[in-house]
Amino acid sequence: SISLTGGEPLLQVDALKELIPKLPLPVFLETNGTLASHMAEVADLVTYFSVDFKPGFETEFIDFIDILKDKKNVFVKFIVTKGIHVNELKKIAKIISSFNDEIPLILQPVTPFSGIKEKATMDDILRAYNVLKSSLKTIRVIPQTHKLMNIP
Repeated sequence: SISLTGGEPLLQVDALKELIPKLPLPVFLETNGTLASHMAEVADLVTYFSVDFKPGFETEFIDFIDILKDKKNVFVKFIVTKGIHVNELKKIAKIISSFNDEIPLILQPVTPFSGIKEKATMDDILRAYNVLKSSLKTIRVIPQTHKLMNIP
């Protein structure tokens, strides 16, 4: 597949509508999950969807995931930070399961950068997994492997 990733690809929705039909392989779209109207314009052109859940943007995420709820090859990514609060985890589980509890959720432990000084602890990651597993069928923990390999 060909991966379209950020910044935020959906900010270029007109260009995507022109480009994607010309691509020789299926398209994998990585998006922040906040531009539902733009997603609606290209959803039928994309094969794979990686959608971020960002705390504070629940309304936008709900509108976004509603468009993709019946699509195959959709997963949601959530960044696990140090000291993640259980209520944030329950919120994401409730939203996803209300649409389709078979949408996989990828937990990605935060890698310190910019203003984030501390990585998520193993306790943070396990707490997130354990809270979410009662509501969602598929949860995976996938670190940023390029960071583990010291590739910027």
